[in-house]
Amino acid sequence: MLLMATWLGLLAVRPLGVQAQVSGISYTLTPTIEHVEFDNESGLDNTQFYGGRVGFSFGEYVELSGLYLYTPEGRTRLGGLAVLQDRDPGLDLDLLARDVTMHRYGGQLKFNVGTGIVHPYLVVGTGIFRFEPDNLDASETIYLSGGAGIQYALDRRYTFTVGVEGLTYRHNAATLLSEADLSDLGLTRDDFTLERRTNLGVRAGFQVYLGGRRPGELTELDRAFEEQFSGGLRNLRLQVEPFWGQVDFDADLGFQNTQRMAGVFAGLDFGPYVGVRGFYWRGVQDGEIAKFVDLQAYGGEMKLAFSTSGQGLTPYLTLGGGVMDVFGDYQGNTTVVPEDQTFAMGGVGASLPLGETIRLHGSVRSLLMSTVDAEQVSDPNQIQTSFMYSAGLSFSLGRKAPSAGALIGEEISRTRAEAMTAQERLAAELAERERAIRRAKARIDSLAMLLAEAQQGNAAAMERLRGELRRDSLRVAG
Repeated sequence: MLLMATWLGLLAVRPLGVQAQVSGISYTLTPTIEHVEFDNESGLDNTQFYGGRVGFSFGEYVELSGLYLYTPEGRTRLGGLAVLQDRDPGLDLDLLARDVTMHRYGGQLKFNVGTGIVHPYLVVGTGIFRFEPDNLDASETIYLSGGAGIQYALDRRYTFTVGVEGLTYRHNAATLLSEADLSDLGLTRDDFTLERRTNLGVRAGFQVYLGGRRPGELTELDRAFEEQFSGGLRNLRLQVEPFWGQVDFDADLGFQNTQRMAGVFAGLDFGPYVGVRGFYWRGVQDGEIAKFVDLQAYGGEMKLAFSTSGQGLTPYLTLGGGVMDVFGDYQGNTTVVPEDQTFAMGGVGASLPLGETIRLHGSVRSLLMSTVDAEQVSDPNQIQTSFMYSAGLSFSLGRKAPSAGALIGEEISRTRAEAMTAQERLAAELAERERAIRRAKARIDSLAMLLAEAQQGNAAAMERLRGELRRDSLRVAG
């Protein structure tokens, strides 16, 4: 899938156009264990996940990672299901329990709040949750996650993290039951519904930094970030980005295979690297410019730019999610009836300046959605990938803060000036010493001449030599 490939591919290569900030990027490896408390209606027992994150950090404050967690220890727990509360199936529910292997993989953004030995952090993420019950077909769904924690620096390159995370996803517990299980319980698949579940997890990890900066060390990139944020709200810039594009939907989702879209991204840039956007899209009838159809999407995303100057072509990465909302008389592709969908989204793009406050931008995003139908026992949950292509203009509103590249350039110029000043002082000292040596040599030569004349019996020279030696003695004594 493009979204997964984008996340993981970015971990394997150094981003283009970041030569000026290489010293601010380091790679991270974080072995992780997580305990998850499942919702009773999920039909799953609490368990531990094992795995970790691999990623890179943009200086001290922002980290992007690919995440993978796995458990072979999962097991169903049917006693908490509301559909069984008023029923007496006449058997021990533990006899119907089955093992469930689970996988979670996706992307995660981590924001460090501070740079001390101990500091808090925030995380948000999205990806795929896969369930593999024994002797049943696997199912998948999209998840969204968010949480907070504490990071403690054990050493210059090693940190320990512990945090709490909420995980939400759509799930139907019937996907964990066979036809024989349903018969024993006196139930059918119609007795179950697809609902949003929220779990709570506690996660601990050991994070290793590879290359680049060490925890607690501020690079040029970090100092530029601090300079950008130290001005408070005056350094924020409002971005309004209208666009035109299309989404190529997977046919199994029921939307038009190719759906024209128009809309706007709007949000704030916190300096040249990090921005947040909310978005609203509206379907446009094919062949028309301003005739809308009954399909809309809304949500948010994080935007990470790989540039220090904002000049020339600036590549960027996006990660977010939202809701695809079907309403009114929207006509899909007639294969299946389209439904509202929660989607995870990631992509890449680039922008080019057309002026001081206007940029041209284009991007490709992948949208991950799940088709969930418990009636289809052979393949109940499927992740479908759709692609969005868009182009438009970006308008910047508000005071322009000095770019990080300019701030770094100023720092370099100041350092060079200080180095030149020190060099000039050293040159002046050396010149003065050379003059002193020349004076001393001339003095020695003069006294040597007087001594030679005195040795030849010149009384005047002898008297003059005595006077010169007396003056030298007084200077030394003084």
